Amino acid sequence: MAETDRYLGVLAGPFALALPLLTVRQILDVGGSSSLAPTDPRALGVEPISLARLLHKPAQEGRPGLLLFDGHIGPVLLSVCGVSGVFDAPPPAPLPRTVACRWPGLVRGVLAEAGGTLRLVLDPRVLMGLVEAGA
Repeated sequence: MAETDRYLGVLAGPFALALPLLTVRQILDVGGSSSLAPTDPRALGVEPISLARLLHKPAQEGRPGLLLFDGHIGPVLLSVCGVSGVFDAPPPAPLPRTVACRWPGLVRGVLAEAGGTLRLVLDPRVLMGLVEAGA
């Protein structure tokens, strides 16, 4: 049997992304407003950060989500443009060496879904470093 990992599919601006599910501490809101009070006490007083804006892209309309992560220096709330569910997939295929990345190490690789959708798999440690550095 092939090795698989669990991922949370999200949308951030024009990007279809996947985050390793084990790194998402809690999905606080799906389809609502990021102004709703989170239920997890670790998230109280933490200002949400838009993943789309962090990637320098405009947010898309849709069913936004609010995700809680353990950052390097404390809790981090990321708002995403949409949450497309949890799925199992084999380890991501590496990006070709010719692909230029603005933030080295952020993209672990790519997953191909049925129907031709490609999802970029983000490295959560690099992502938390970007968030906390205010990239």
